[in-house]
Amino acid sequence: MTDTVHIAKQAFWIDAAHGGTQEHYGEQLRRWRHAFAAMGGEPAASGVTLDPLHFALAAWEVATRPVAESPYVRTHPRVLDATCHRAEDSRDPLAVVELAAPPPVPLPDGWSSWRHLDEQPYAPGPDGTPTALSTVELRIPLTGERLPTPTRPRADGLPNLDDAQASLEAFVAELNAAVTPFLRELDVADGTLETDGATLVEWLRTQIEADKATAEAAGAGAWRLRHDAGAQPGVRRATGRHRRRLPRGRPAQTGRGDPHRPARPRRRDRPLRRGAGAAERARAGHVRRRKGGLPAVRRRARRDPVSDAAPPRLRLPPAPRLAPRVEPGPVKPGEPRSGRAADQR
Repeated sequence: MTDTVHIAKQAFWIDAAHGGTQEHYGEQLRRWRHAFAAMGGEPAASGVTLDPLHFALAAWEVATRPVAESPYVRTHPRVLDATCHRAEDSRDPLAVVELAAPPPVPLPDGWSSWRHLDEQPYAPGPDGTPTALSTVELRIPLTGERLPTPTRPRADGLPNLDDAQASLEAFVAELNAAVTPFLRELDVADGTLETDGATLVEWLRTQIEADKATAEAAGAGAWRLRHDAGAQPGVRRATGRHRRRLPRGRPAQTGRGDPHRPARPRRRDRPLRRGAGAAERARAGHVRRRKGGLPAVRRRARRDPVSDAAPPRLRLPPAPRLAPRVEPGPVKPGEPRSGRAADQR
């Protein structure tokens, strides 16, 4: 099962890839050229302001809704509104971005929230149904020093298209750094995750490079199991010139240098078939060395049936049975003494 990576899209991007969009934005600049007129105290050239902040704010106003019918700067569906203006207490610009958010509490029965279909922006439900709408307002102070300085206009009273493009890119980069993390968290909380195609491709490329590094670490001659139509069972073929036969039921192993490859048994642990010769004994490891360095085959001691036979067991004749000894009783008076006592007398 493969894991799917969901990454939120950028909050803002310039729609310059489609044909005709940049030309349409140039027409909008010509139509709204009065927004680029220099104000008191600002540097100007041919009636167009050269102040970086004034020029960038006018370019943003022309590129976003509701001024432009087809906006040159596209927004994420959750972005309901995005405006940039000069802060009252500072010369730096201030951006106010309003995002559609999921309800913070479970809605009662019969209530609805934001509706969203495909790439369409978030919109409230029908007017005849009770609706609870939650929004998040972000107030982002921008850095005016990063804005590019516009060049002299090529036509009197008309701002240059490339200068407006550069100002938009500076605003978009700074806004995305602040707004995109909020979009990701809102998508996770709402359960609707957006996927950025370019980011997904970059993630896949990273995974492929990681797999290549893992394969190289396993060894250049890594084994792989091939099942051919006429191959014998238990035969494993490698990608290179190395081949090895495996017994049935034994899992395939990787090539040299694999730390997970089982250790090879010692030579003396290899079984030796009955009746093996000296050469086979030497290959199997049953070899001992003499002082001169010549190998000597260990021979198993053979039992000589004549000299090594066990001596026969001697059978001794049975011991003769002896008559029981009769102890002499007391001698009565007048009875003759017999036996040893009479002889002694």
